[in-house]
Amino acid sequence: MLLYPFAWRYWSKNTIYTPLASIVLLSCFLRKGKPFFCTAANPKITMAGLANDSKYEVYKHIPSKYIPTTVFVPKESTWEEVKNLFESHRLAFPIFAKPDIGEGGLGVKKIANWEGLQEYYQLHHIDIILQNCIPYSMEFGVMVHDANGKLEISSLTERAHFQLIGDGTSSILALIKANKTYRFRAKKILSALGEDGQRVLNKGEVFKPISLGNWSYGATFIDRREWINDELTAIFQKMNDEIGMVHVGRYDILAPSFEAMLRGEFQIVEINGIKSELIHVFDPKYNYFSAYAQILKHWYLMYKIAKRNVKAGAKPVPYRIAAEHMLCHFRSRKADIPTRKN
Repeated sequence: MLLYPFAWRYWSKNTIYTPLASIVLLSCFLRKGKPFFCTAANPKITMAGLANDSKYEVYKHIPSKYIPTTVFVPKESTWEEVKNLFESHRLAFPIFAKPDIGEGGLGVKKIANWEGLQEYYQLHHIDIILQNCIPYSMEFGVMVHDANGKLEISSLTERAHFQLIGDGTSSILALIKANKTYRFRAKKILSALGEDGQRVLNKGEVFKPISLGNWSYGATFIDRREWINDELTAIFQKMNDEIGMVHVGRYDILAPSFEAMLRGEFQIVEINGIKSELIHVFDPKYNYFSAYAQILKHWYLMYKIAKRNVKAGAKPVPYRIAAEHMLCHFRSRKADIPTRKN
């Protein structure tokens, strides 16, 4: 069933992007002799945000008005040091914890109390980030680029979070499997829920436990490009100039509403560099071929930006260093997160 064109968006990321990555690497090698030529697109970000880049290194460049209180916890921190960092930065439960290096929602968790934070600390012997929750309900992915000399918004996507409505008889698992947009992602969703899915929801009960706008965890992506206007572009131009790191990338934003975002009422969840997905193409109205055409066009813009930056003095990441970063990236995706010894 997953081979049918309508189901392409549920294929694994490797299946979707390996052909694209091969085309890009080969094209860069044939044209410029450098397979990682596109890393010159965002020279101020490690690997331009392709792999093994630190979220906190980017957060440090974002003015505090655009992000929630954010605390970096080095992996060798003691539990007492974690508590001191929490209190000195005036964090307040619930908070979000996530790995400093990672993607796809891996290791991201909403934590309600000290017991939950200590458990997360014990299970994650890596650099982590703690953030206050952003009190807004709508999440957007906003792709920007300056390939034509000024900032443009090429993609605006609403990320509707996973939600079920109980019928009084069906279990959570049964409701997931009955939903055509959730059933292919049931394993990931149940993993995020931390339960087996056998609980029966009351009739009319709204079940919305996952505060992640991540595709693997049940989010639905809705193309909102018709909402892009000069006012929104001006807001992101100003913010992007203040941050000064992104020539091409995606801002993941939380806001009370789109209208509120136009008034500047929003906060940044994170910024992704050249590995950013053009997520509006995961809207069901796009088939495999139309989506792929837009993805290829996006990567061409990335190449165009890198070419311009190289002319201005930027240097692509050398092959050996890039290969080391990519190896670390793939290892972190496949390996279990190391835990702390008691």
